[in-house]
Amino acid sequence: MKEGVRGRRSVLLESRTAESSFLTPRPASLAVDLLIAPDTSDPSPSRRIRVFVADDHPLVLSGLKAVIATDRSLQLVGEACSGSEALQGAVATAPDVLVLDICMPGLNGFEVARSFLAAHPRSAVVFLTVLDDQVLLRRAAESGVAGFVLKRSATDHLVSAIQIVAAGGSYVDSTLGAAGPPAIQAGRSATRRSALDRLAERIAALWRRRT
Repeated sequence: MKEGVRGRRSVLLESRTAESSFLTPRPASLAVDLLIAPDTSDPSPSRRIRVFVADDHPLVLSGLKAVIATDRSLQLVGEACSGSEALQGAVATAPDVLVLDICMPGLNGFEVARSFLAAHPRSAVVFLTVLDDQVLLRRAAESGVAGFVLKRSATDHLVSAIQIVAAGGSYVDSTLGAAGPPAIQAGRSATRRSALDRLAERIAALWRRRT
């Protein structure tokens, strides 16, 4: 009988010892190691670059969506196959980057870009085109476009272009020469200032009406 009691006491003591060791705080060094461990999970939606794409050719549009899907830092938030649909959808979803074909039915890329950037001056626009034309590049800069990518190189360069313009930079396809980025950046800055100036004027007008 005494041996049975001693056995139960021994089991109870071992159980309490194990519980105590489990509840003992971990060493500070281990806690630090856990805090600085690299994050290998997918980026959360809030940290991804939100992208809207528009092209009037279904196969090209599918290809653009496939390219965007290959990079975990990008999130597709909308698509359109005409200029009017692109403007309506982009204004509603407010993407970080709007990727636009220049030639589309309804509204062309220049019209869409100007109207979209007036509504969302902190967003960026990337133009897609088959034409490596300096005149188009200058017009794009005047419209506030931040990126200019040729369709033949979109598979290799579109993701980089989106990431660069989303960070506030500019991107011009290498076949168009090195003079492109400064002009694009200057045009983008001017467009932002213009949009902000218009917003300030509207606020001032509303304030004057109230006083």
